[in-house]
Amino acid sequence: MIRLCTDAAFLNEILNDPAVHPWVCGANAGPIDITPVLSNPSNIALVTDHGGFIFAKIGSGVYEVHTQFKPEGRGTALAAAKEAAQFMFTYTDCIRIETMVPEVNKAARLLTERMGFTYQGRHGVWLVNGVESPSHYFSLEKG
Repeated sequence: MIRLCTDAAFLNEILNDPAVHPWVCGANAGPIDITPVLSNPSNIALVTDHGGFIFAKIGSGVYEVHTQFKPEGRGTALAAAKEAAQFMFTYTDCIRIETMVPEVNKAARLLTERMGFTYQGRHGVWLVNGVESPSHYFSLEKG
């Protein structure tokens, strides 16, 4: 289901989709271009037909994951997330995946919990759909 992605065009399309964009960076933010993120060979993008995951390397064996799916792909997000985590733990140096979830994004929180991430605590504030929301930090260890 998942595949490696090195071209930012597909993920830029997902991130700038009107149904996705406000959840990523707020309703009033401009277009997103993740070309610089994907040009860093330490970062990994894994995608499906309707979205995907950007794993940004933040330390030795530690990656921060950013998840984005169009509405029509959200039903497949859990299976894709499991496959992506397995890929990261098997084919890279990844030993821990971290993520931040805005409190108002209940679907993201549910996905994170179903993946087996461990709640680590509150982590600042995130702007979602023009509204400030507390953000929560989770991690998943290679097991």
